[in-house]
Amino acid sequence: DKIYTFTGPTLIALNPFKPIPGLYDDEVLKSFITTKRGAGMSTKPHVFNTSNAAYRGICERQESQTVFLSGESGAGKTETAKHMMKFLALAGSNDGAVTNIENQILESTPLLEAFGNAVALRNDNSSRFVQFIQLQFRSGQTAYEGISAQNSRLCGARIRTYLLEKV
Repeated sequence: DKIYTFTGPTLIALNPFKPIPGLYDDEVLKSFITTKRGAGMSTKPHVFNTSNAAYRGICERQESQTVFLSGESGAGKTETAKHMMKFLALAGSNDGAVTNIENQILESTPLLEAFGNAVALRNDNSSRFVQFIQLQFRSGQTAYEGISAQNSRLCGARIRTYLLEKV
């Protein structure tokens, strides 16, 4: 059930094609939230570790971050994006709860999946489109469970869809 590994700074994930209990629980997510380099930072390969590295870049350097998800149809890109978005929504929270805006962003992914899907050999829900999801953050002074840092909070999203093939 170990589906993640690092090769340098790149996280490689394998789709286990089954649920793995506890892999994405809230307690696991919270264990990866740090905003300072070295402050209890995990080196464990996990999508939450990659998410935290991006979040730290936003908080520490006040710079835009890019996470690129790639893989074959059915590889788990959409599921991975959902876990990353959940992490980024909760990382800036001081009480572990998401705001109404954050909740709307998190609940938008099933709607996005419905556009442009078709049946393919390996996946009944293959997309003919690629989505570029830009998450927007605002700076704040709150801290999550005692983490003293300038946290940033998810406050909006922009989605751009690109056609991969003509029907």
